[in-house]
Amino acid sequence: MGCGHCVQACKFDAIRLNYSRKSVDSVINRIEELVDYKN
Repeated sequence: MGCGHCVQACKFDAIRLNYSRKSVDSVINRIEELVDYKN
């Protein structure tokens, strides 16, 4: 568990954060589509 491990963990966290942000964006887009559909 030297420096390399830390870099890997950091990359993993960045990927995970990026993924969850995309998920949130897609959920928001979906809600907006539904709202538009109702109007």
